Amino acid sequence: MTNSDAENSLSPLPAISILLAVRNEGEHIDECLAAVVGLDYPRDLTEIILVDGGSEDGTREKIAEWQKRDSRIQLLDNPRASTAAGMNIAVAAARFDLCLWISGHVKLESDHLKKCVATMQATGAAAVGGVVRTVGTTSIGRINAAVLSNRFGVGNAPHRVGAKSGWVPTVTMALYRKQAILDVGGFAEQLPRNQDNDLHDRMNRQGFRSYLDVDIRPTYLCRNTLGGLLRQAARNGFWNVMMTRLGYGGLSPRHFAPMAFVGVQLAALLCGIFYPPALWVFVGVAAAHLLAALAVALGIAVQQGFPWQWAAMPIWFILLHWTYGLSSWRGLLSPRADK
Repeated sequence: MTNSDAENSLSPLPAISILLAVRNEGEHIDECLAAVVGLDYPRDLTEIILVDGGSEDGTREKIAEWQKRDSRIQLLDNPRASTAAGMNIAVAAARFDLCLWISGHVKLESDHLKKCVATMQATGAAAVGGVVRTVGTTSIGRINAAVLSNRFGVGNAPHRVGAKSGWVPTVTMALYRKQAILDVGGFAEQLPRNQDNDLHDRMNRQGFRSYLDVDIRPTYLCRNTLGGLLRQAARNGFWNVMMTRLGYGGLSPRHFAPMAFVGVQLAALLCGIFYPPALWVFVGVAAAHLLAALAVALGIAVQQGFPWQWAAMPIWFILLHWTYGLSSWRGLLSPRADK
């Protein structure tokens, strides 16, 4: 079935399966489900499927409370615990032809489904998503959110930093045509990270296109600690390289920029042992990075009215980029994981 045929088959308000693969989402699952339950969409045209990967922080108990309030909510088990395995379970259980895949860290606007459907009908896209608004709920969380919403922090990903509406390689918190997911073989359960990049790479290669609508604005509730931010960066940096070594696609040059940045500085330090003037390369790159971080932080502080966070933000940028870059090198030098 072509995208045009799929477009014509959509009714004005098609039925939608809302899918979440979760694990230890106790901090935000109440806010997430409150937004899902409150969506401005006919209740009889939606189902809500959560697949839990063995949560130990009270997530399951909170979901059980929500089940008492809303009969649409189903809770399934994910013995393999990974997001990819959970999503395959959720897609297999979904009764409807359209599936909304979201994270347990996300709050949707009430018209999220209606906007996604309208854009899908207008474009014939296989997947429709928007620009994520990243929010922290503590003082540290606000720094994390600012860093994750800035091009200097995370590159030029359209779904993170904003862009104009149009066709893109990847969307997030998106509405999918279930058949497109099935036709490309579902989610790669061998990948503990980057399942969305890999899925979209296979979709793109088979002609299933994704559309970014900047009027769709889900809210991502980011981690509220520096440690949580850096652990996430370490996992992403490692698996960006490892998945490339394993032959998976879907990544762009921005994913490897921290690796190049760290590599240049480490090479300069190593060369400096034998040729001391090379240390000036390290000093120059580090100084330029610090000055850029200070300038970006000051701009964010003025724009967002940060009191003291702007002074800490350059440290956040430096730690984020070094953690990401070092973990990418670890992914390159570690024994290759089996496919």
